[in-house]
Amino acid sequence: MRSISWEKRLASEIPFITKIFRERGYREIVDLGCGPGRHAKALSEMGFSVTGIDSQSSMAEFALKEAKRSESLQYRVGNFMTNPEILGKERDAIYSIGNTLMIIWSDESTEAPDLFRGLSGALRPGGALFFQVLNSDSPRSGYVVSNISKDETGLQRISIKHFLPINEWLHTHFLTLKWYDSSQVTKEESEPGYLRLLPVSELEKLMVNAGFSEFHFWEDYQGGNFNPQTSDSLLCVAIKPV
Repeated sequence: MRSISWEKRLASEIPFITKIFRERGYREIVDLGCGPGRHAKALSEMGFSVTGIDSQSSMAEFALKEAKRSESLQYRVGNFMTNPEILGKERDAIYSIGNTLMIIWSDESTEAPDLFRGLSGALRPGGALFFQVLNSDSPRSGYVVSNISKDETGLQRISIKHFLPINEWLHTHFLTLKWYDSSQVTKEESEPGYLRLLPVSELEKLMVNAGFSEFHFWEDYQGGNFNPQTSDSLLCVAIKPV
């Protein structure tokens, strides 16, 4: 059931991503952590050749159906950390949004240096990594309550997210309330999770060691200047030397 306004989200994010890729003449793109594949589909319709990758087959169900209708769009299901070949080689760019990289480097089986070396190895000289994660220099704290959303069946929902920074980790706990008009509210709680906080200075060192040499940072998809002390999110483009 849909609780994300995909039309609004794509309208905000796709122009920014497209501008970055077109300015550098990129065409072969990887969407890492593509989920249902709506971003990949939108980019393919704008002339890019896109490969969406997600570790969860259930997330890629919609994406796989869409891929059958396009020659410039394909999807793969798998974990690139255990199966590096899934990324391919000589890619122009890899992009990963929605905190996907943060989730990956927070896994206890993942070493952050290996993550960035693996991504760098799939890019051609001059290629770029674009990602969006929460800002670790000023981590979220407290409660974040979403707006009420309603899907096509009339199911309404609201999510409550609790963030608590603890040393080098961000403790997360999410609660979703669901109800139909005049009916009882049901609750869905996530298991408590932890996101590893990697400040920008540490991220830059990891990426330099992985072979990236040029970096650009923003705080949002409108191109706002990133401020480590105040920005909620970090958007980064890391470019390999030619």
